[in-house]
Amino acid sequence: MNEVYIYGAGAFGRLMHPILSERKVSVLAFIDRAARSGQTLLGLPVLNPNDASISANANVMICITLTPQAYKDLYSELHSLHVGWQISDGQIVVAKRIKFDKFNYAGDWSDPLVNTRKANARNLLRDDYSRTVFDNIISAHRIRDYENYDCSEKSPQYLITNVPNVYSDVIDCGSYIGDTLEQILHYSGTINAYVGFEPEIELFNRLVKTADNNKNKVNQAILFPCAVGNRGEMKHIDGAFGAGTVGNTGTAIQVVKLDDVLPKFAPTFIKMDIEGSEIEAICGAERLIRAYKPALAVCVYHYISDIWEIPLLLHEFNPDYSFNLDTHSTATMETVLYAVDKEAIK
Repeated sequence: MNEVYIYGAGAFGRLMHPILSERKVSVLAFIDRAARSGQTLLGLPVLNPNDASISANANVMICITLTPQAYKDLYSELHSLHVGWQISDGQIVVAKRIKFDKFNYAGDWSDPLVNTRKANARNLLRDDYSRTVFDNIISAHRIRDYENYDCSEKSPQYLITNVPNVYSDVIDCGSYIGDTLEQILHYSGTINAYVGFEPEIELFNRLVKTADNNKNKVNQAILFPCAVGNRGEMKHIDGAFGAGTVGNTGTAIQVVKLDDVLPKFAPTFIKMDIEGSEIEAICGAERLIRAYKPALAVCVYHYISDIWEIPLLLHEFNPDYSFNLDTHSTATMETVLYAVDKEAIK
């Protein structure tokens, strides 16, 4: 495949463009249902799916973050309307780029320590569904086969239904534009206190607007234009709009430690989707987690080892956590670990 159209002119599409360029694949245009006349993105036209300039036999890569069922529905719809299109899933390209780990290992599946920690984490999962998700993800990563990854979604992303008032006092790490805030409000109706962290300034400004639009439903909103980690420091964020990775190159940002900036805040729920910085952020929230035992929803797909390292770390901080696992997109992406204190479960 030397030429491709990217289906989706959002954050995922922007992320995919440089990845394809590295692979010497030419992106001809973006395709988006909401395309406006004359619209461009990254110097390329943004076309409606029915634009006559699109080849009848085009290679089209779907670059939208969708649930497994929504992806199947979109694939079927596009295939029926554009029979000649060769349709692929951009999530597979991203999944194949996932590194084994960030800290501890050299990526050797035969390492006894890896296998011991993996087995210990699997044993922490409370139900057969979660263990099946865990096994399927490990299998896909071992052989790097994401085309045949069998995925489903048991419940909507970040939704916890078995803990009363779980969304009373929320810490949202990786708030993006406030989509999780609106999702929680759709489920709970109101929030007592919402604390959001979003380091990308354009996204942060949109988060502020989302919070303002929902001010009658949120008693108190505290918003930080910062990333979260295990200590306060200046770092950089490098990557596409909405998918930036904290590192040593790119735009300068402030990183804060949750235990430092929220010393008296008693969270009932913490969400983390922070592009591979989850372990550092959890370490930076150790006091909060040990003291208040909040429910957590933590993304565990940015590094392969996150799927076992993160539950083991949370179990160390609170041995009474009950864990379950769910995948909310294709190709192992959007996999979330849910942790709930056993005494809080109704």
